This record gives sequence, C-alpha cells and structure tokens, in this order.
Amino acid sequence: MLTPVENLLSMETMAKEAPSISKRTLRHWLYSNLDGFRDRCAVKVGRLVFLDRPAVEAWLSEHRQAEEVHEGQEVVAV
Repeated sequence: MLTPVENLLSMETMAKEAPSISKRTLRHWLYSNLDGFRDRCAVKVGRLVFLDRPAVEAWLSEHRQAEEVHEGQEVVAV
C-alpha cells in the first residue's frame, strides 16, 4: 500500500508538531523497532527515513490505551 506524500514527515517535523515527543525518542522507537514502530510507521526513500503521520498517531493511540489498562490493574508480586 502506498502512503500519500502529504502524510510523510521527517523526524524533525514530527518532533516540532508533537512537542511532547522528542526527536531522540522518535529515533529510539525507530531504531529499536519498539512494538513494531519502524515496521508500521517508517517509510524509507533512498537514505532518508520519513514517518507516516496517520500510522504514528494510530501507534501512539494504541500505546495510550495499553497504558490505561495497565494503570487500572493491580500488580501482584509472586
């Protein structure tokens, strides 16, 4: 599936548009492929790597929901 060009952002642009996420954090998620971030959100064009904005928003939404579930559960030490 092709991603529309207007949805592709550089890491710098993504970090500027979402100030709560630094460029360093994006780079960490990308290179460590945290929970499939690179596979789902990155588009490589030659040497350049762009992020698909809707894919990043969906990935973040899923992780926010997962955090809410974990916060509501008790952790029991065994």
